[in-house]
Amino acid sequence: MSGGKSRNRSADGLPPITARKIAARATALTAERGIDGWSLRELAADLDVYTAVIYHHIGSREDVLQAVCERVVAQMPCPPAELSWREWFTEFLIEGRTVLRKYPGVARRMSLSGPTVPSALRIIDRGITVLDRDGFGPDAVDIYIFLVGTAFLHVQLEDDRAANPEERQAARKVFIAHRNRLQEPGLAAVGAQLSTHHQLEAADAAAYARTVQLCLDGAQSQLS
Repeated sequence: MSGGKSRNRSADGLPPITARKIAARATALTAERGIDGWSLRELAADLDVYTAVIYHHIGSREDVLQAVCERVVAQMPCPPAELSWREWFTEFLIEGRTVLRKYPGVARRMSLSGPTVPSALRIIDRGITVLDRDGFGPDAVDIYIFLVGTAFLHVQLEDDRAANPEERQAARKVFIAHRNRLQEPGLAAVGAQLSTHHQLEAADAAAYARTVQLCLDGAQSQLS
């Protein structure tokens, strides 16, 4: 085809396009730009193929996004069932955040549309099974939704904040300015806490870990 892409990649000395390669590149673009930061046309251009090739191998953008979510969730831990429920969720939620933060927007997508990719189903099944075994019984499903849903919401917030660093820094300065105002002890406490974290990433990780522990404490109270 004069002036366009050849329809015969092998004739041009190019490797064949597969569904795996498309999903891998879409996942890489998600890491670079966020899940909403690229279009199917941009993905096709990046792969040097026609958009129709993506439709042929995977399907619509929705199908590509599902493939991206599968590749991301497959990187998340599915701790061994032998762990106690608290150990299991601590490992899954703490290490899971590390994975999700590499791919902005994936946590939001899974929260909104439901984590239905195969790797997620395996994690859900094991997590609920562990909760049921350790005494939560009929509440196991609700406890799982509470723990994982709260964690994913926190990651979504981190993704949104990272996309608007100037606004976050401005808000941070407002609170830190109150750290020595004893007549406003609540605001002073917030300012003092924020002023101890000079790196926002470290502050986010600490806040997330604290949130996870508070959620686990709340779940623990249901066993007493």
